[in-house]
Amino acid sequence: MKTPSPSAGRGKTLIVHVGDHKTGSTSIQNAFASGRVTLPGHSVLYPGNLDHNYLSEHVTKLAKGGPLPAGRPGMPGLERIAARLAESDADFCLLSGESFEGVAPEVLQMAIDKLLAPHVSDIRIVAYIRPHAGRILSTYSEQTKIGWFQGDPVEMFQRTLKSERFFYAPRLRRWREVFGARFIARPMVRDVLHNRSVVDDFVQTAFDGLPFRIAPGDSGNESLSLEDLMLIKHVHAHLTKVNKGARLGFGWEIAQRLSAAGRPEPATRLSLHRTLARRIRKAYLADARAIDAEFFDGHGLFAGDLKNAVETALSEPQSCNPEDYFSTRELRDIAVLADTMAGMLGRDQLNWPLWFRTRRAESLSDTV
Repeated sequence: MKTPSPSAGRGKTLIVHVGDHKTGSTSIQNAFASGRVTLPGHSVLYPGNLDHNYLSEHVTKLAKGGPLPAGRPGMPGLERIAARLAESDADFCLLSGESFEGVAPEVLQMAIDKLLAPHVSDIRIVAYIRPHAGRILSTYSEQTKIGWFQGDPVEMFQRTLKSERFFYAPRLRRWREVFGARFIARPMVRDVLHNRSVVDDFVQTAFDGLPFRIAPGDSGNESLSLEDLMLIKHVHAHLTKVNKGARLGFGWEIAQRLSAAGRPEPATRLSLHRTLARRIRKAYLADARAIDAEFFDGHGLFAGDLKNAVETALSEPQSCNPEDYFSTRELRDIAVLADTMAGMLGRDQLNWPLWFRTRRAESLSDTV
């Protein structure tokens, strides 16, 4: 990777937060997009109104030599971000997108070198890694919420095991090989986070320990109860012909409204059962030990979490069938409403993914 010249960017630092998914990225993004984070005596450029997940497509197309996608309202493209970085007198520029988890580090390096590095004097890449058992369960919940998965946690485990996406050590080694000491990996383990908060820990880590203040605000992406998750799952079963982007935005919108409405009893927490927890531990124990040793100072955080996942798991699996949570009348009523929504979301007159993103940004600004 190119080394920025000492005079580049007048001391500016580029920070790229590359995920992972399900490690509190939304909380970090909301805090910066809403201006709730202040660093006394220093300034931060955070271009855009939410996350920078869309930039993963931009850097991939840049690497392939294709034209860069144009930016959209609240979603500036790479060239616009580079221009703003050159014009800005901010001390830091932060880009945050968990979708970078799936981007080859060499591709991100090339994009940074070509467009952003000339305007900064330092670069930091920060990634948070969630222990395997929790990552599988939270991925199941998220994929169900956004309508991209209709199975159960066992099927999610099998899918992710086949894809090898949760074998962390090879991927983390690759990031470290490309970016060296500029790559910082942090465990998404609440007991070791600064102030037990991923937002506090990120600011403490990414901004090199500078004093900071974080104003109260909505963290976003709250966990759903099992009952609410099954409600959304039943709705999404009727939206399969709607494009993925619209389903994602729609799932987020429903989840936010369910969270705002409170949780009536019963409100069951989604949990692993012991047989699945043991399968996860067997599959990922070697990987957990490797990243404990190579990235987390040998404290046994990830191996210990796998052991704890087995010890605290339920004896029997929870049902992930909506039919077990709602009456026949309720299922029928939900289906009728879902079919109506599918007809609306399937119309091409409105860019639903962009509309839902705008709604999220507006809701965020309303809480500031």
